[in-house]
Amino acid sequence: STTNPVDGAVGVAVGQNIVITFNEPMNTGTVAYNLNPNPGGPVDVWSVGDTVLTISHNPFAQGTLYTVNVIAGQDLTGNDLVAGPVPNPWSFLTFDDTPPTIALTTPSQGSTGVGLSQPVIVRFSEAMNQASVEAAFTCTPDPGGWTFTWNAIGTEMTAVHYDFNQITTYSCQVTNGATDLAGNFLTGGPVPNPWSFTTGTSGGS
Repeated sequence: STTNPVDGAVGVAVGQNIVITFNEPMNTGTVAYNLNPNPGGPVDVWSVGDTVLTISHNPFAQGTLYTVNVIAGQDLTGNDLVAGPVPNPWSFLTFDDTPPTIALTTPSQGSTGVGLSQPVIVRFSEAMNQASVEAAFTCTPDPGGWTFTWNAIGTEMTAVHYDFNQITTYSCQVTNGATDLAGNFLTGGPVPNPWSFTTGTSGGS
């Protein structure tokens, strides 16, 4: 009937217990769940009356999306668990105060002979708010025609474009308006931002 954290919660403390409230007493030995990713160390405690399950665990990782799924359970008369008023499975995002950084760029700083159709690829240290990154991305001179795609976990952006000019130095940047999923702004990291590269001829690679 209720969960804590609720589905879609953000900023969940890394030590927050998971609390699941059922609408009637449960046969506790039949209740099974999984937690993905699994922080390890789960300890189940039932309330008097066997309606509330509290799950403690090792600390969650910061800035991580967790999904809980109660996969089985029966009440005291053997009725199986069915869908109720709250989502099952449900997901929540843990608290994150670590700012993201750029971990890798392609082309890299100082590259030469870059192909005219070479996409610009930016890899971040964590999953990003994709719209904020796309709005914060610039390249000078601007070839235009930008189209953005992302990898499945939201850490790498690929930006395709109209062809670069030959033998031209370009400077790309993701400004600090870009944020991660928790709203932390991009900061300086292990690779230059902005970064520059020089294209080759039409036959370059």
